Amino acid sequence: MPPAFQARFLLSAEDWDGMPNRRDELLAALAKLKNVVAITGDIHAFFVGTPAVSTDNSQRIVEFVTG
Repeated sequence: MPPAFQARFLLSAEDWDGMPNRRDELLAALAKLKNVVAITGDIHAFFVGTPAVSTDNSQRIVEFVTG
């Protein structure tokens, strides 16, 4: 991969404003399951991420966001 394509970017399009505790509860429950993939959308963007519990980055899932 050329160096120009090796950069990492942090993108926060998180829309759980006001309910971070519920987000963490949901992610913690889903992270216990094997092979969980969330397919979400309606934010006028396309990307893939690994949302995690705010206090434990090891508890995460894969998320595909679509427009």
